[in-house]
Amino acid sequence: ISDLAMGVGTPWDDSFVAPVTRLLETTARPQGVAPRNRASTISRGLMVMDRHYASWNHDASIAPRLSKAVLQFSPAPTPGGMYSWADMLALTHDRGMIAVLRPFLSDKTIDEFTSRSASMPLGRTPMRYSELAANGICRLLGESIMFNPYERAAAPAGGPYPEWVEWDKKIAALQRRLDALGKH
Repeated sequence: ISDLAMGVGTPWDDSFVAPVTRLLETTARPQGVAPRNRASTISRGLMVMDRHYASWNHDASIAPRLSKAVLQFSPAPTPGGMYSWADMLALTHDRGMIAVLRPFLSDKTIDEFTSRSASMPLGRTPMRYSELAANGICRLLGESIMFNPYERAAAPAGGPYPEWVEWDKKIAALQRRLDALGKH
């Protein structure tokens, strides 16, 4: 799965959908496999499936199977893991995961990975679970992310974070949109 996930232009055939889906379902169940290997297989398998969404988007059974595998592997974000958890849920293309992510729209916990990781810009407004949930929901709706983790305002450690005020307004607007979608 690493070869398929990490290389651009790797060979693909629609017949790969079934075995990759089964691999994700099997890997999601704890069975003595090292957790790090399980995490790599799950994340890379989802990347492959997302990249080849056109191969399986006509089969309504695949997205729920992928999301079930993600939730079996990780039912909730681990500390410092909201960024990758929300990303994995979005990669499933299962709109049912909007309901799983939606409660996090009000969660103001600072995400450790996006806010303090060497992989992200330093000295920027910290991202919270709410922004990462919003990004995942937007992707599940087929839209661009709302908050780019690489394009945040410079901010002193400990705040203040005026950008949060604008972000909260965008999240409130998303909440209203989701409320309206739910009424149809």
